Amino acid sequence: MDSEAVRWQCGVLKTQRLIVEPLLADHADELVDLLDERVNRFFSPKDMPSSQAALREQFAEMERAANSRDVGSRFHPFVVRTAELQTCIGRLEVLVQDKDAEIAFVFVPSVWGKGYAREAAEAMIDHFRQVGVKRFWACVTRDNTPSLALCKRLGFALAEVPQDLELWAYDDGDVVLRREIAVDPFQR
Repeated sequence: MDSEAVRWQCGVLKTQRLIVEPLLADHADELVDLLDERVNRFFSPKDMPSSQAALREQFAEMERAANSRDVGSRFHPFVVRTAELQTCIGRLEVLVQDKDAEIAFVFVPSVWGKGYAREAAEAMIDHFRQVGVKRFWACVTRDNTPSLALCKRLGFALAEVPQDLELWAYDDGDVVLRREIAVDPFQR
């Protein structure tokens, strides 16, 4: 495996309450609650799975994309589990393009408001910061106030659509947010 692939490879991350691991198609069986209308109301119809079989196919497609060798970008989909019960509660996605990373997250309604999404996203941001990402991006549907609030708590600020980077999750009308990583003057 080349050194660049090793650099971006991300295995299992653990936080105090969570385990974040690479997504597999089989995880769809554990995350059927992502089909809940409350979750999907913020997604465009083309991105909404309509059945467990469609969710499984979506996850299989993500797994294939994560294993592809697309020049210039690397896709990293993850599932999030509780450390205590090992229950799947959501997923995170990171698309890395050089020193930029676009993140997305979706969690089952039963865990909303408990800080799990923030904890998982902070761990993911920290991991990718350590391997060289300098700017993080998020695209959020304008009326998705919980996700907008979460992005703000994560240190994201409103931004313009970048001209030098294609945002894969951006749909017309989305709010674009960016988080710049401060450069440590003592790091070389």
